[in-house]
Parts: sequence; structure tokens; C-alpha cells
Amino acid sequence: MRILKDESEEIDIAEMDGMVERILTEDSHFVVDNGATSFVPMSRYLVQDGVVDAINGAGKRVVVHTIVAGGPELVHTGRGFHAVVRQFPPEVEIVLWLNEHHGEVRGADGKGFEDTPLYQEARHRLSGTIRLPRLNPHTFGANLTAMLARNMTFAEADASGDFFAMAKQRLRQIKRPIFEQMAPIG
Repeated sequence: MRILKDESEEIDIAEMDGMVERILTEDSHFVVDNGATSFVPMSRYLVQDGVVDAINGAGKRVVVHTIVAGGPELVHTGRGFHAVVRQFPPEVEIVLWLNEHHGEVRGADGKGFEDTPLYQEARHRLSGTIRLPRLNPHTFGANLTAMLARNMTFAEADASGDFFAMAKQRLRQIKRPIFEQMAPIG
């Protein structure tokens, strides 16, 4: 589905309303991965049009996952995290992913991100924090990249003939700590 109108940064309201209708009426879980380019207009639609209230009113949870990436992306993604915390109402659950792919996720003083004022101000809003460590790009990282390039889940990769036994083993080693961190979130 296309979230944005062609050659525009505006939400396609008809498409979004159709998606929300499905969320409200179908007995299923939905994951909406809209990406950075449409995040601001999508968030505005969710909050201003009362979508969050409608979904909660239907007895369903709204959970927003947001990423803070290390390295050169830290400042930009930190601002995005701050905007999510500020913009979404308290009934929206927030899960923070700390992605160290391009570098450690640390404050300006070198302390852990969890020690920064940004995190401290927002921690009461978080349902959980997931840390994604930097992976060896020649082994674990290469296997994860190959899995994602095929649009596979960990389970699909594990069942696939596209991966050797050791690649599958490395993918299991990546998956295990991620899923362990996610388990308490529900």
C-alpha cells in the first residue's frame, strides 16, 4: 500500500482510512512499517485524526517502535525518538531500539544512552528497550544482510535452503538475544 500521495509528502487519506478500517475490524495483529520519509505525516494522521483513540476504543494496543542509531545517525535519530515521545499520547506504548550498526549509541559525554537526559526524560513512556549490537560484517552481519535482502524472517531463513548450516546458526545467535529482550514487552 502507498502511504503518501504520488510526488507528495501528504498522506493518502483514503488508503490510510482503509488500513485503519482493517485494523479496527479484523481479529489480527498489524505491523505498519512506513519508513522515515513518511513518518512525520503518518504520525500526524494517527494523532490528529483520532486513530489512536479509535484503535484503543476497539480494545487493541498501539505500540510505536522507534530507533536511535549510533554513529553519524545518532543526533538525527535521537531527535526522532524525542519527537515520538512528545507527539504520541500516553496510551501509546513505545519501544526503543538502540542500533549500534554504525557505532555505539552513547551520549555526548561518552556514557550510555540510558544515562542521557533525553532517555531519562522519556523512560517512563517506554515499554521496553532493545539493544542491537554491532555485528561482524563478514559473518553475522553478512548473514543478517542476506536474510533481510530476501525479505525473510528468522524462521523463514532457518527453514530455507538459501543458507548454509553455519549461516543459520549465526542467525539463531542474532535472534536469541533480540527475542529475549522483546519477551517482557509482550
